[in-house]
Amino acid sequence: MEGDIDKRDQKENNVVFHANILSSRVRVTYTGTSRAISKSKTEMIRNWCKLMGQTQEYADSYEFEFLFIEDSVEYWLPVQTKVSAYFDKELTKGDAIDLYLVRAGGIRTAGKWDWMLLVEEFQKPKVSVSLVPRRSTTKAGVLFDDH
Repeated sequence: MEGDIDKRDQKENNVVFHANILSSRVRVTYTGTSRAISKSKTEMIRNWCKLMGQTQEYADSYEFEFLFIEDSVEYWLPVQTKVSAYFDKELTKGDAIDLYLVRAGGIRTAGKWDWMLLVEEFQKPKVSVSLVPRRSTTKAGVLFDDH
């Protein structure tokens, strides 16, 4: 996302909004850790919602952000309250989950961009079935297909 930002936009407290929400699904590890969303992030979400024609109710549905890990990198992501209500019921710390995200933009603070990816839904990954055929050996050690 850094490539989306022009050099002149490197000042502190700058905000970038993305109209292309780039809906994505990512697999992360759930940590069970949360915190209230900062006032600056709340304001950014509200302004983005206004620009995108979303309701105030949609903007207000983001009250907390949760810590997720992807490839040992930590991400604090705002999660809709109606979605996070299921976390305690369905998830345990360390679970792999698929998050469904939209890209809202970013805020520049402390010399770096804090990108806003909003979590709209989650799903536990389905158990994958191996596509490799099972193989067995005969007493003579010859391989044959098991199917």
